[in-house]
Amino acid sequence: MVTIERTVGIDPESVAALKAVIEGEVITAEDASYGSVRQLWNAAFQKFPAVIVRAATTEDVARAVHFANERQAAIAVRSGGHNLAGLSSNDDGVVIDLSQMQEIDIDADAQRAWVQPGVTSEVLAAATLPHGLVLTTGDAPTVGIGGLTLGGGIGWLVRKYGLTIDHLLDVEVVTADGRVIVANEQQHADLFWAVRGGGGNFGVVTRYHFRLDPTGLVLAGMIALPMTAEAVRGYVDVATAAPEELSTQLILAPAPPAPFVPADMVGTPIAAVVVCWSGDPEQGREVLAGFSRLAGGPLFEFVDVMPYNALFEFLREPTRPGLYSSTRSSFMRTVEDGLIEALIAEVPPAMSIAQIRVLGGAMARVPAHATAFAHRDKPYMLMLAGVDLDPQGAADAAAWVERTWTRAEAWADGVYVNFLADRDGPARVHEAYPSATYQRLADVKAKYDPENRLRGNQNVRPS
Repeated sequence: MVTIERTVGIDPESVAALKAVIEGEVITAEDASYGSVRQLWNAAFQKFPAVIVRAATTEDVARAVHFANERQAAIAVRSGGHNLAGLSSNDDGVVIDLSQMQEIDIDADAQRAWVQPGVTSEVLAAATLPHGLVLTTGDAPTVGIGGLTLGGGIGWLVRKYGLTIDHLLDVEVVTADGRVIVANEQQHADLFWAVRGGGGNFGVVTRYHFRLDPTGLVLAGMIALPMTAEAVRGYVDVATAAPEELSTQLILAPAPPAPFVPADMVGTPIAAVVVCWSGDPEQGREVLAGFSRLAGGPLFEFVDVMPYNALFEFLREPTRPGLYSSTRSSFMRTVEDGLIEALIAEVPPAMSIAQIRVLGGAMARVPAHATAFAHRDKPYMLMLAGVDLDPQGAADAAAWVERTWTRAEAWADGVYVNFLADRDGPARVHEAYPSATYQRLADVKAKYDPENRLRGNQNVRPS
């Protein structure tokens, strides 16, 4: 049993009273499941909340908010639990766990879906694809739709269909004072603007109403090039000039032990072009040939027509619990030769990656002021992820991240709020939002959460 210090007011009697009105589960350190339920995706963060409410309904969420407010207990909200900075839990407070809220209601004729926040990218794709429909979501299969959407939602179809938030029609929200409201362009429009990129600062979203897009099969896979400056430069040039049907990312890393990697190539430093073409396959093959001609030709490649959700296998994480991750990230206006040299100067440790994305397309056509996600004019994004399964390896990977970030930081120009790390600190929250956007967010925060009760996030303080 884990011994924790309880927040004043969270006593056994009040927990028992909460259990009596919650349809889901209320878990404390006395429960056998506490150790597994409190565990975050990123094992670098070990936190011990006093109470975990695994909500089953919107009413559960509202009751949990009231419970925490009455005791002035800290609140953290978790959907998939993938928050890189460990902000989906806390110590001694209340965690509102939305992971069990996984209902999906699809209207195939209208190409719409209501989705609860605990639904993951792979589960949603499996539900929509039989209808020939898809929602553009993030890369990792197990990321919860809740956290992904609130930060913007950059993923495999970003150039063709834009961000996840660009498909959002309505949200059902439990506010910081426990009210349940629906926000959209017609009602609570200020809140609707803020939740599209402003994170979990403004309420707990319990349902999302999305417009879906027609997509079934995609031409997708990996083209592995040598990890050289020529390959990186060639990737950037080809991907930038490609039609919007192509979304890509370049991963610099040792080749992993995966089914699509030849055994004799495992551990070889590669520049892996991971591709998703959502147009005519034959045209796509012609475009992708531009990558295969780079740097003397591919070391190996696997590209084929496949269901959209098969792409998730290229970035599926180890199933063993306790993954340690350390990150740095930024948007960039250019990918200069100096940056390329900085990224290839050192091969990432095994399981770690340096990643470049080429953006633009549909994402860039939405006006910057239309949503709280305002870095739409940034054509490139960099992420460094130091990953390992044990603390010592994780420490070495984190040191690689920091060395590489020191070399690359000069090209940073803003940051994706979903990729902010704990070591970035509050100052970089301002880099996630241009000054006018940040002030507007602070004004919305003052209206819907003046006491900053929802501060367990990349926090925007009320104005």
